Amino acid sequence: MSEQESLRCSNARNRGGVQRVEGKLRASVEKGDYYEAHQMYRTLFFRYMSQAKHAEARELMHNGALLFFSYNQQNSAADLSMLVLEVLEKSETKVEDEILESLDKLFSRMDQNSPERVAFVSRALKWSTGGSGKLGHPKFHQLLAVTLWKEQNYSESRYHFLHSSDGEGCAQMLVEYSASRGFRTEVDMFVAQAVLQYVKHGAAMSYYIITVPLLKEQKQCFCGVQHIHRETPVHREGPSLRPASTKLYLVSAAGSGWG
Repeated sequence: MSEQESLRCSNARNRGGVQRVEGKLRASVEKGDYYEAHQMYRTLFFRYMSQAKHAEARELMHNGALLFFSYNQQNSAADLSMLVLEVLEKSETKVEDEILESLDKLFSRMDQNSPERVAFVSRALKWSTGGSGKLGHPKFHQLLAVTLWKEQNYSESRYHFLHSSDGEGCAQMLVEYSASRGFRTEVDMFVAQAVLQYVKHGAAMSYYIITVPLLKEQKQCFCGVQHIHRETPVHREGPSLRPASTKLYLVSAAGSGWG
């Protein structure tokens, strides 16, 4: 048997072992033995970590957290979620989109007002840096921004959009934000705040020019986004913009050092 075949067999055995353990733990949770199941998860976590079975430990804790969330056991679920981060930190796991998506899934299940959620996202962002920036991975910020947008937490969503590379998503969220928290005539104000934040924080991405003309025929807000490269000023042809939108262009252009 080749070394590669041996490794595949070993991984299959480990996967089978994790599935058997998960079955027993799920049965305990379904019976309502939450404390006992939680303690068993922790015991298995430290056992796997001592054996350097990092992938198994992360998978078990992630699935366990989701299981506890499904039974509204927020404290146990949040604890296992933090253990997922501990695996990532100690194993020096490389940042991958799949992992970022799994962390966002845990974040989305947490009680929106819990201190555990704040601690989790702060620690997860720190791990996600992975050499890509001081404030967290842009992809992770984008995932968090969308999750918070769905929760109608527009202020926090805007913060994470500012540190992502998703200018179009940010613009769409701002249209909804202005419609739900202000008046349609104030949409430029909401967009202006976001652009000023881009300039203030000196976002790593190229600046975005966000224009939001009102389509009176459909009585809906339409959001257009122009990706601007610093070295190539662009003149945008399109529907006439209100004065506030024109000023917005000038503010952003000045902020990106065009003279």
